[in-house]
Amino acid sequence: MHDLAALAVRTIPAIVELVPPGPAGALGRLNAPGDLSARPRTRPGRPGPGVDGLTAERLLGALERFVARHDWTVGANLVGEEVQPPPRAHQYGFATAGGESAALAAARRLDGFRPGVADHIAALVRALAADPAVAPLLAADGEAEGGEAAIAAAHGAVHIALGVAVAGAVVQHVDPPGFVDAAAATVGLGLGAAARLLRETPMPAAYAGALLAKVRAEYLLPRRAGGSVQVRGHRFALAERDLPGEADFSATGIVAGTDGGAIVRTGIAEGWLRVTLVVPAGRPAPFPDEPDDGWDWEEVAEVSWHAAEGLAALGSLGKQTPPWPGDYRVRVYASGRDDGDAEFEHHRLVVWAAPAAPPILWRSTDRVGHRLRGEPEPERVRGPEYAYRWLRRSELQHAATVTVVTGATAADVVRAFGGDPDRPEPLREDAQDQVMVLDAGDAVLAVENNGYAGSHREVLVAASAGGRAASMYWNVNGLTGSPSPSAAGSWPSTSRGGARTGRRSWPGCSTASTSPGPASARARASSRWSDSPGAGSAPRTSPGSGRPASATAPAETPVTIRPAASHSDGGGALRRQPQQEVHRDARRVQRPPGTAVLGGVQHSRLGRRHRGRAAGDLAGVDRPRRLDRRGAG
Repeated sequence: MHDLAALAVRTIPAIVELVPPGPAGALGRLNAPGDLSARPRTRPGRPGPGVDGLTAERLLGALERFVARHDWTVGANLVGEEVQPPPRAHQYGFATAGGESAALAAARRLDGFRPGVADHIAALVRALAADPAVAPLLAADGEAEGGEAAIAAAHGAVHIALGVAVAGAVVQHVDPPGFVDAAAATVGLGLGAAARLLRETPMPAAYAGALLAKVRAEYLLPRRAGGSVQVRGHRFALAERDLPGEADFSATGIVAGTDGGAIVRTGIAEGWLRVTLVVPAGRPAPFPDEPDDGWDWEEVAEVSWHAAEGLAALGSLGKQTPPWPGDYRVRVYASGRDDGDAEFEHHRLVVWAAPAAPPILWRSTDRVGHRLRGEPEPERVRGPEYAYRWLRRSELQHAATVTVVTGATAADVVRAFGGDPDRPEPLREDAQDQVMVLDAGDAVLAVENNGYAGSHREVLVAASAGGRAASMYWNVNGLTGSPSPSAAGSWPSTSRGGARTGRRSWPGCSTASTSPGPASARARASSRWSDSPGAGSAPRTSPGSGRPASATAPAETPVTIRPAASHSDGGGALRRQPQQEVHRDARRVQRPPGTAVLGGVQHSRLGRRHRGRAAGDLAGVDRPRRLDRRGAG
């Protein structure tokens, strides 16, 4: 070991001079705080864990000539018992991935030819790092000047040099076969050993201050982050450090401030929730005078907290708050807590610097908040969208068209879609051109999974010959439409919807009637209603008047698009049923494999006249540009 330490002391300074700062900094940050630094994403591998191909190639180019020419002779035998001898067979082979770094490929080959050599080199590097002669060289990386990048590069370079020095001596003793490039194997094995050590070695003492200075210099406002945050015990936290397990929500019913952050009370007990964090450039306007973000918030409250250091973290969203100590304010918004369903619960946090102040409860409408504040719980009123939530978990969630017809039989509706009610056939798994027709008593329901014929003018006019017809479609792009032709044949423009949300919009349905006068109206609903596929209103058109009798509420007798109880899993999810009735045609549109069946329905393939026309692709229609002409999906 003494001879190897002497070789390392002689060689490390020369190698450090050759190592580029970029790759050195990438490896030097392997043990840096992952939520603050640009720590590289690495792919583990036995000879070189934590080293990506590009970094390995850059370092091979910088060190290859030095390694090939240097004298790595060490008197002691460096090949221990942990390194297995070469295979006895005269024939053997190795598999390498195309485009793999030459250094990493050579390291893998040598480690395969002499199993254990990579682990042996890593063990020697770890032992030398504590050697009295070598340790001072590794500690010198903390003396680098020039900020975070310079400290990280110096930290990485000196450890890379140690790894390559040890690998050079061991590779020479192993005597690689002709199919292994000794210089490339030395660099690859040396980088792998250095990466293992760097993952275990604390960053230099000066690094934390340099990193904080860098973060503060690069921190910009306003900023916004969104994603999923884990909930445990009905809560998640915005925190600088671990927070107490208990919190008092009696003041606001939703959020409690504490030293170093805030704890938010959720409706679900465990799981993941959608959370948005906003840090504005200044103090936000009082609620509800702030700009509308499209969500129908049920609870809104704000509290203060004191940051000892700044950069409070919000779960998987990382450290997003300002990187300075001081007093801060957080306003928390929540909707859907009463449902206990992560799919429909959403939270928003707005953070800004402000003096400490008492909590403010801006809005209090949900039952969870009342219960936590010790107040009588209000009666729970579910919005119209609640009956349609099963769509979000069904095969219709991505793209579908729903058509409701009054004054017609199921056979009439099949004919309006161009099908033949006298030619039923079983529903196929790959059926992409079918309409499912259900006689619901007061109306006939037609559903197309990833279809759009029900949005065509001629279909709606034909279907409404004896009454009225309403249709609505949505697709995977979040585009929706509810076209409605007037008696004169002119078409109002379709759009992205009657009610917008922070993520997407879903319009209400519109009617098509053979009565004179315009037959189009769009219903404005709350965001929670409009955010649900299929949850729209069909305005009732008075016969002969052409004016909607109600454009703000659903029809008096809404038809719920729900499978029959015998065909449901109990939660509204659709399941496949064999031998359902369908009707034939040849139109096909693209759709994911598999199909769903509504209980008690007939299925019809669509007529030729509706082939190849996307929803909204009609004369006079302002068709959304992103709409796929090949299908509603």
